[in-house]
Amino acid sequence: MPEGCALCRMANGQIKIDALCQTDTLLAVLNRWEPLSQGHALIFPRRHVASFHEMSPAELSEVLPVVRRLVLALEVTNYNVIQNNGALAHQTVFHAHFHLIPKWSEADGLGLSWNAVGNLDQGAVYARMTGNLAREIT
Repeated sequence: MPEGCALCRMANGQIKIDALCQTDTLLAVLNRWEPLSQGHALIFPRRHVASFHEMSPAELSEVLPVVRRLVLALEVTNYNVIQNNGALAHQTVFHAHFHLIPKWSEADGLGLSWNAVGNLDQGAVYARMTGNLAREIT
């Protein structure tokens, strides 16, 4: 565990949390530190990994069922599930985690601007990705 990792400290009981759901490998907590709306939750592996692609298949297989349980418990129909990797992608806590952010009204929750790049040539990246997928990178 990197010194000072807040999510590791939560998983180890060093920071008081409002646990919503716990498994041997995963923890879901109410976000009381920087919530964007009522019910904003964080879902993360107990084990320290910095990014999504470092999570094990077992850890990943638990995430979406837990998110679904939280959505149903909130009784919300408008929400975002977001996960950022790396500083350029706006990751600020470098322990892989997912946000469940309810959108109760237009004013609260996640504000999002989608700046699509028109006519972007995807040929080279498609070739690289399909070549790598054929080699089954894990």
